[in-house]
Formats: sequence, structure tokens, C-alpha cells
Amino acid sequence: MRALVVAHGTLPTVKIQTIPRILIMSALWAGCADLVPESKPSGCLQWDTAQMLNDELTVDGERCIVFSTERIGEVAISINGSTSPGKASLVYDKNGNGAFDDTVGVHTEYFGGGVAIFTSPIPASTFFLALELQGKLSLTAAFTPHPEPEQMPEPGSTGREAAPLDAPATIRVSGYIGRLDERDVYRLRVADASTLALEMQDDSPGSSPITMAIHHDRNNNQLPEDDELVANWYNTSQPLSRCVEPGEYFLSVVNGEGLYTLTGGVSPLQGPGVCSDGF
Repeated sequence: MRALVVAHGTLPTVKIQTIPRILIMSALWAGCADLVPESKPSGCLQWDTAQMLNDELTVDGERCIVFSTERIGEVAISINGSTSPGKASLVYDKNGNGAFDDTVGVHTEYFGGGVAIFTSPIPASTFFLALELQGKLSLTAAFTPHPEPEQMPEPGSTGREAAPLDAPATIRVSGYIGRLDERDVYRLRVADASTLALEMQDDSPGSSPITMAIHHDRNNNQLPEDDELVANWYNTSQPLSRCVEPGEYFLSVVNGEGLYTLTGGVSPLQGPGVCSDGF
């Protein structure tokens, strides 16, 4: 999570340029003065793309915006012109119903007037931008989708919810890991003794480092267990390579905060089809 706050002096002009792979979010403007849980959102007006890119509005107290993304990526938000100290909070809508009844805080930006700019990696979901400040504001927000393909269906957090990697010879998937999704588990089947080579790219440098664990499900109970651990990978520039026997394997992406890209694949051994290291 990166943030910049300018509290005093000349206010800079904030512009978000449109470049390839950047989508400007459409949003809903809602009055959320008391943030009382509701079964449905109320008092909402839809903003079109041009309004979201550069809109001026007057806020007196508390207001919120709700928006949705269909892909993982990074959201960048700029608020210019607050006349008093306040805060802007990015909030995750867990059940996706557009109401403040089941939420998780992602980031809160405090500032003493002036300009507030912050960015955050987010999964594909629904979010609120809750404002508690005063003044006539210039508000901009842009969402940059991750350039790599995402695994569908989305990986779960257990072996039984693991997303299948149906083409183990060529693995290339991306995802989000963090407080909103603490574990991504993938499943792949190895037909013959092979070399498994994997490389993890942390696409949100500066955030908490991401780690990965590989388990061989020898007892076929669909649970990554401690005695089935094949290897751990920590956030380094070195790829991971292991000889693996036939069977089903789990790749668990854990810890950290941000976006990642997982690449690699399985290639059959040349010669005797037995792993010498016992894996």
C-alpha cells in the first residue's frame, strides 16, 4: 500500500492519463451518513466514466461511493480540495450486495486538508470509498487491471477448493493475496516422474513478501499436510525446481499482500523415470 499526502502549500494538479490496460471505474454515489446496515443500497446515483475521472462535488459530513471490478488489479484514488481534516476509507464489501452490512477495511487515509492520493492492490469484487470530510472536492479514481490472465474458477483456500491447473506443462496464472484473500490453492496432476519448475513474481513490490508451498497429496485426502511438504518458496529471484513422482500436488500461495504471477510447468524426466531425491 502506498500513500502520499500534501497538507499545506500549493495544491498540485492531479491528472490520471488513459493508457492501455487502464479502465476508469464507473461508480455509484450514495448517501451513507450513518452507515446503518441495509438489505439494499439506497439513494444511489450512477456515475458515468467521465464523471468518475474528474468530478467535483460538495461533501458535508459522510458520503460514500460503491464500485465493482471484474478483475484483480490496482485502484488509484485522488482527493483534492478538502477544507478540513478528514479521512477516506477503502472498504471491501464481502457479500457484494452494495450495503454496509458485511465489510472489511482495506485502507484508511487521514489528511489535514489539501490533497490525498493513495493506491491499493484489490481482488475482483465490490468496494466502498467512504468519505468523512468537508469541502468542494475534485475526486478521481482509476483501476488498472492486472495484465496476466487470472485462474478461473478462482482458487479457494483449501485443498478441496483448489483451482485445477489443467495444462501442467505450461503454467501461467495471476492472483491477489492479502487480508481479503489469505490463501490461494492450486491443484495439478503429474502423470509421470517429472521436473516441476516454478517461478513466482511479486507484482506489488514494497508490500509484504509472498510465499508458496508445494505438497504431494500421497494419501489422496485432498488436504495439504505437513508430512506431504515437498518444498517452500520464499520471495526470491530464484525459480524453484524439484523432481516429482506421479500423483496430485497442491501449490499454496500464502502470506504477503499484493498481486502475483505464477509461471512454470511440468516436464517428464529423460531416462529412468524415478526421482533420485525421493520426492
